[in-house]
Amino acid sequence: MPQARSVRGQRSEDRSEERGAEEEEASRSLCLDALAVEQHASGIDGASKRADIDVARPERVLGSRRAALIQPQKIIMKLLTPLLVITLLGLAAAPCAHAQESSADSSAIKAKLKEMEDAWVKALISKDYAAVGNVIADDFAGFSAEGNHLTKSQLLDEIKNEPNTLTSSANENMDVHVDGPNLATVTGTTTEKGKDKDGKQFTRSYVWVDTWMERNGKWECIAEGVMLLPKKK
Repeated sequence: MPQARSVRGQRSEDRSEERGAEEEEASRSLCLDALAVEQHASGIDGASKRADIDVARPERVLGSRRAALIQPQKIIMKLLTPLLVITLLGLAAAPCAHAQESSADSSAIKAKLKEMEDAWVKALISKDYAAVGNVIADDFAGFSAEGNHLTKSQLLDEIKNEPNTLTSSANENMDVHVDGPNLATVTGTTTEKGKDKDGKQFTRSYVWVDTWMERNGKWECIAEGVMLLPKKK
């Protein structure tokens, strides 16, 4: 019996030692697991910080690139703004300058044609058909007060063979319409005074319209229509 108790006691001690070893091993495993968890957590936090840094870097890089692009744009705008202002002012002034130039040209044309019309009727007094021929185009086409069609040569023949004698001939109420840089129309009335072939005095007035064209720098009458006005009662 004592020997049996000794064996059981030995077995109990062995079992106690085994349990102690198992508990020690379990405790060591728990410590290792806790350490691994802590290291893993530290790794995630570090990776997150590195990711934040990596994300922030492109923004800084993009920001610096944008700044580098904006600066030349500002410089270009500063250089171009005065040029744009000058261009806009030039465009705004161009129509005004063109209108002033056109108005000046139109006034010069009107004055010149009125002067030529006055020279025409004065040439009728002296029957200077050469002077009239100088202001009439070779392809002139007109109508006389009697309704007859007249070419240049026929008109000059009428002046040359006019039986009446004029003492005065003057234009009135002339109006010039400039239809282009080389085309214009003149309307007006002419009053003539003189004696007919029988020596009888007369006064008669005509209303007329002449069309003028500038050719090779010279203004010529290319067409005319004349109508005798009725006598005033």
